[in-house]
Amino acid sequence: MNRELILKALIDWNFWYKNQFIGIERDYSNQLLSLLGKGFAISVIGVKRSGKSTIINQVVKKLIDKGEDPFNTLIVNFEDSRFGEIRTANDLFSLYELYKEIRKKKDSRPYVFLDEIQKVQGWEGFVRSLVDRKEANVVISGSTSSVNNKNVREVLAGRHLVLEVFPLSFKEFLRFKNIKLSTELDMIAKENEIKGLFSEYLNYGGFPLVVSNDNEKDKEKILLQLYEDIMLKDVINECNIRNEEDVKNLALFYISNVGNKIRYRKISNSLNIP
Repeated sequence: MNRELILKALIDWNFWYKNQFIGIERDYSNQLLSLLGKGFAISVIGVKRSGKSTIINQVVKKLIDKGEDPFNTLIVNFEDSRFGEIRTANDLFSLYELYKEIRKKKDSRPYVFLDEIQKVQGWEGFVRSLVDRKEANVVISGSTSSVNNKNVREVLAGRHLVLEVFPLSFKEFLRFKNIKLSTELDMIAKENEIKGLFSEYLNYGGFPLVVSNDNEKDKEKILLQLYEDIMLKDVINECNIRNEEDVKNLALFYISNVGNKIRYRKISNSLNIP
């Protein structure tokens, strides 16, 4: 393991020497904070780009604001290629030993956040070990299919709780758009603006990255890329599907017919899928 490279990556992702992006606070951060310290690993699951990593940053910031030593928190985002050497549970233990070397506060359990953990083979055993030995408060995150599948539930049975994160609700959407509604008068006064924003919400949805972008063409590009990533990584690859085009066409068919009654025979005939 390249010690210097790993340390540089850890410095970049953690609050040890600098603040990290925390975005606009969501209720999920308080929910996650309330689950910590109870002897369970917490699985933060949800669709890609729903805001899981930012919520983790919000929780770490809250811990530090409450007086926690920044070095008593550890964030590892396995999307960063510098963590590419961390491939197995044994590698995770080596990484954790490296972290323990640089911790300043040794008399309390650290808070360990492992983002996109599914990239590491056998990570469940590592997490179970930390939980069983009461070594650390552990939070893991990733897509629902990879962090809450049957194998994970079996290995961590009785040892983990699940927090599911969704894209923005319309209430959160308004908060992201700096619309504050405290009273009935606020709603009446801003009625036309709210209706316009609701139309935007219906068209583009509540993915935080999309909501924060004001360019319509960029919104469409981001959504298209999200669709491709979700279909490929969370559906086709995860389920070992061979007929990729059939699955993509089927997904588009359902997306285009939301709210309509659909018969399987109609789908088969329309898409030429036997």
